[in-house]
Amino acid sequence: MPKISHQLKESKISLIIEHALNLFSEKGYNNTTIDDIAQSTGISKGGIYVHFKSKEDIFCAIAKEVTINRHALISNPPMDQDYQTQLKFYLETILGSYLQKENFRRIRFSFEFWISKQIDNSIKKTELKEFNNNRFVLMLQDIKTMIKGGIVSKEFKPDLDLESISYIILAAIDGMAFYTGIMDQNLTEKQVHCFSKLVLDAIKN
Repeated sequence: MPKISHQLKESKISLIIEHALNLFSEKGYNNTTIDDIAQSTGISKGGIYVHFKSKEDIFCAIAKEVTINRHALISNPPMDQDYQTQLKFYLETILGSYLQKENFRRIRFSFEFWISKQIDNSIKKTELKEFNNNRFVLMLQDIKTMIKGGIVSKEFKPDLDLESISYIILAAIDGMAFYTGIMDQNLTEKQVHCFSKLVLDAIKN
């Protein structure tokens, strides 16, 4: 019986996240209410609060899922795959998702969320600040892991500034998300390949 209850709980959480994601994408984060999510899922407002403390909490669950999926790109690479191939795959998979128009609205509500939290100063709330920092550290660490592995395997230059290069790559990825999703400057497949080549040419031995 406990197992069934756990499965039911996970099923409801997934349903809430799925519908909230669609609503955030369609209406924007600020224009979506818990009532909207309750109506869309068919779960009572009280039922939503059983699983999530707030709308902010639901957004963080979505962001966590995105981070986990991004981390999964490097967590189990093929045994015979070198670090150049891993990094190229990582960059082109993430940037390739920006080529899909259905992802534009998701990019927009993500930026909307973080900007609104910065404006109302709630970004400084301990819980949200910790979540944001942990997410940043994990994404940065994924890039550092691949580059460090390439240095050890002598695929990449030995004297690279690991911290700075990893930060620049992560910032460039987010910058392209901003220009694509917010400024309507569509990224092209050619530009995706050009960026990964630019990165690899700069760091490889």
